[in-house]
Amino acid sequence: MYPAVAAAMSGAQAPVIAAAAASGFTFANAEAAAVVVAMTSPPDDARKQLIDDLVGALKNGATSGSDIWAKLDLLYILAAADRQAALLNWKGGGFDGTIAGTGTFTSDRGWQGDGSTGYIDTGFDPTMATAPNYALNSGHLGFWSRTPDAAASTVSRDIGSNGSGNGAVARDSNDNASCAINTIINLQNGPTFGPNSDGSGHFSFNRSASDAEQVYRNGVDIATVNRNKASRILVDANIFVGATGSPLALSSREFAAAHIGASLNAPETADLSNALQTYLHQVGAA
Repeated sequence: MYPAVAAAMSGAQAPVIAAAAASGFTFANAEAAAVVVAMTSPPDDARKQLIDDLVGALKNGATSGSDIWAKLDLLYILAAADRQAALLNWKGGGFDGTIAGTGTFTSDRGWQGDGSTGYIDTGFDPTMATAPNYALNSGHLGFWSRTPDAAASTVSRDIGSNGSGNGAVARDSNDNASCAINTIINLQNGPTFGPNSDGSGHFSFNRSASDAEQVYRNGVDIATVNRNKASRILVDANIFVGATGSPLALSSREFAAAHIGASLNAPETADLSNALQTYLHQVGAA
């Protein structure tokens, strides 16, 4: 958590909001004000409103009524005005992203790896983080993709860590969205998957119990077969956006957002998807 957020949550909201509202903008959510404070180049009031609205939507799920914000460990809005803002973890906690290798950042669109060397290291290792929401039998990995194409390679992964133990792809070479969340299993030999012929949109790969995984696209559960893969291990490794492993299986997908956290049920996932879609549509990324 950013120091500013910690102060806000302890009741000292006025200094946080004042620091982010020098232009006269009034925030409804202190967490959003803290995100703005962390940006090197302050956004204009229109962007502050989008940030405030997104945080508010996640705190008050329209369908689920859940505080989805509280269930997240990490949220990157990669479709940001500049690279520094894109790599900020809106939840704080020291997990701002670091770009490795070659990739392309496009303002208000996102970040895209080259499929060979480029990925984002979140710095988030769930076995080392303090009181993470992401756990062995309750966790999700997710992102917003702007690339409809299938993965170029059968081993490409869009998010994950340590190879087959924890990884997912929006659209593989067999036109499936596939994942293995906290389980030692090769994605080609029995992942949880759902048929998917469009790699663009919002994807969330979820473990809800020791024997249950789900794959969601745009808030809809598409994993109708081969979904009950037992959890085996909480991988002691950083989670990457655009790769798995050390790194391995790199992706060339363009990412407009990415998130990690606790298990989200179907209504919560739909709320998250809708909130991201609203924000990204306003900046031209969706």
